[in-house]
Amino acid sequence: MDQAPQSIDPARSVRVLHSALLVGLAGAGTMLALIRRFNQPVSLPQTRLIGIAVGALAVLFLAFARIVLRPKIPPRRPDQSVDAYWSEVSIRGTAIALWAIVEGAGFLAAMGYFLTGSAIPLIALALVLGVLVSVRPARMNLTERPNQRLKLSGCGGRLKGTDSVLIAAAAPRSLSAIR
Repeated sequence: MDQAPQSIDPARSVRVLHSALLVGLAGAGTMLALIRRFNQPVSLPQTRLIGIAVGALAVLFLAFARIVLRPKIPPRRPDQSVDAYWSEVSIRGTAIALWAIVEGAGFLAAMGYFLTGSAIPLIALALVLGVLVSVRPARMNLTERPNQRLKLSGCGGRLKGTDSVLIAAAAPRSLSAIR
């Protein structure tokens, strides 16, 4: 009884991969912080300088990922399904490289805090976690929506969430014209 292997849809697989990276980084950072807090800290010479250097290096990796790699991932076309979007090798590969570099920056910052106890790598770790959340797959495959505010403001409307509301009111001078 040979059964054909079931294929996993690409959108789900990248969501699982990204979630694993995020949870792994958050868990490792938390564990290293707890170990640092409750155990005898490692004594390194020049810890302040090392902490600044490691934090700056983590932010540099993060900036590279956001400035260089993130723009290479195009938004999903309106006629394209989410699975078709994530099936493209170039998009998936660039996204995985982006996530790997961001996670590497996070592990660098976590180790920098573990070794030095400096707040700068800890701040860099929090920044990395925020960026890793902001480049999740659900945010990457959004299609660009047209600017609905501009269209509604021209006809006296207002955008509330995903709905538009038309506001109608008499102009002040038209009330005085009734007399």
